Amino acid sequence: MIKSFACCSALLMVLLGHSSSQSAELLLRELATQSGSIVRLGDVADISAATSTELRSLTSTPLLPAPAPGTQQFLSAAQIRDLLVARGIRIDQLTIGGARVVNIGTATNQNKLDDKPETPKLSRQEIELRVQQLIVQYLQENTSADRWRVEISLNQGEITKLHTLGANLTVLGMQKIRSGRQRFSLRSKENRNEVLVSVTLTKIQSVLVARSRIERGELLRATDVEIRELEGNLPSGTVGDLENVVGKVALRTFRPEQMILKTQLRASWQVRRGEAVSVFVRTGGILVRSRAVARENGAMGDLITVELLEDKKRLNASVSGQGEVTIYATGGRATDYASLNRGERRHR
Repeated sequence: MIKSFACCSALLMVLLGHSSSQSAELLLRELATQSGSIVRLGDVADISAATSTELRSLTSTPLLPAPAPGTQQFLSAAQIRDLLVARGIRIDQLTIGGARVVNIGTATNQNKLDDKPETPKLSRQEIELRVQQLIVQYLQENTSADRWRVEISLNQGEITKLHTLGANLTVLGMQKIRSGRQRFSLRSKENRNEVLVSVTLTKIQSVLVARSRIERGELLRATDVEIRELEGNLPSGTVGDLENVVGKVALRTFRPEQMILKTQLRASWQVRRGEAVSVFVRTGGILVRSRAVARENGAMGDLITVELLEDKKRLNASVSGQGEVTIYATGGRATDYASLNRGERRHR
């Protein structure tokens, strides 16, 4: 009995210690059915919080517009975290568990199936949130940018017009998409009416910058660069992943924190001017090998001029490896390389 009491006391202490380290806990539901025009955090999760004020605040936090009647929408735990961050919620103070994906549906009032549904009156905040979500979705589908920040402020006239469009809307961009002030057309799929709105877009892209000074001619390593997220209209040719720079050679000197562009790098030389190289001629099932001198520098895949050691004949060959070039001969053209037979020839 004493042992059992001690175990219970220890378990209670563990639970109390755990609850004190977390101010709130979210348990995501597998199925969330709601009837409002906005999906809120309380619709998709069971919430426990340290104070009633915090509980009310979390429960009423808006996430996104409700799906159209009769449809479903799936929201992953990662998406919910991103939405909470966008609403200014500190997720480092939350414990999020439960379902990995929440299925959101729209409740139907069976007593009013035969009645004409009433259009819910949305607040300014709810309408702006709805428009913002529609534009973000349009940008994700029509641009290659990593992320966009969308800032919107509608006037009363636009709010009134948007009320008449209904819930089934489509978005159309009116200009070439870029960071800055942009105009979009929100159109109703039901009555074809439209409302023009202006929003401020900020493109957020992943780019590589120099971590420390990189001298011209240096071979770039993974430790020489780091990934940053930058906003706004960036120069063309920005590089956002390591595999496009590691092993490349700097064509200029980079200072710490300086952005790296594709045009400022080149592939490393596999063949250097003046060095002896192996020349492989492939024709049909025959591989002929000889020696030549490179007359140009060349990276993998580059077409360069080589001079055969035997007869000083110059040929164009593709760089195929370190100190190697390849010529692909076809048909009767094989006789043009007869002099190479003095080297090494083998059947494949």
